[in-house]
Amino acid sequence: MEKNVNRVGNVDIHFSLGVGLKSEAVDNFLDCLSKLVNDNTFVYVAKPLFVPSKKGLQRIRKEEVVYFKAERNCCTIHFITGESLLVTTPLANIARHFLNDNFIRIHRSYVINMEYLEFLLGNTATLKNGVKLTVSREFRKDICKCFEIEGTKSLKVVSS
Repeated sequence: MEKNVNRVGNVDIHFSLGVGLKSEAVDNFLDCLSKLVNDNTFVYVAKPLFVPSKKGLQRIRKEEVVYFKAERNCCTIHFITGESLLVTTPLANIARHFLNDNFIRIHRSYVINMEYLEFLLGNTATLKNGVKLTVSREFRKDICKCFEIEGTKSLKVVSS
């Protein structure tokens, strides 16, 4: 294996974890990894996210999620493939892993991936897959802060 001790750059590390591996072991691994890296290298290691489903623990990749929908004490995850997964975890618990990574809450029942937002008109968000979701007044201003709007001095989002 080649060592690049003096090279300045980014190191992207991907790893897969068995279901039985405890989070303490993952934390210890990440701590050890950070000690091995010199000051000129940035290491970003994203912990994989596993969610409980009917099939057991299933890995979720953030880039594949279009939106989440709350279902009482459960949550449905909708993917770019058109598939969905009902997980036995409330939306609030799952959303905390996603909200800083291009995901935004638009309603108490919905969290969307901003990459898939196509239109915002009144209280409706239309996603690239054609799905229309309700935007609540409470979250409308937060959504508008997430992107640049050209051609207007101020944006007034009107309710339909």
